[in-house]
Amino acid sequence: MAEIVLLKKAAEDIQKSRDWYDEKEENLGRMFVEKVDECISRISEKPIAYPVKYRTLRAGLVATFPYSVFYSIEENDVIRVYACLHHKQNTDRILDER
Repeated sequence: MAEIVLLKKAAEDIQKSRDWYDEKEENLGRMFVEKVDECISRISEKPIAYPVKYRTLRAGLVATFPYSVFYSIEENDVIRVYACLHHKQNTDRILDER
């Protein structure tokens, strides 16, 4: 399994979305984070299985929720997670700013 490095902005994305889901329904935010964690775990097991979606960043789909985890594969099997974004967000603009 590859080492995962979760960048600060990606952690902020996840927390912001968790907070939003928690406002909608109790425990929904926890479920969201579990699905994101599962997605990141799948990415770490097979990082090249997911397509390149933005420049050199690949994207894994989060099950149940309309989100993708954007990441790059670095040297020494390090996976750097840049973002976790809703499919309706302007991912190109957001990723350009990072």
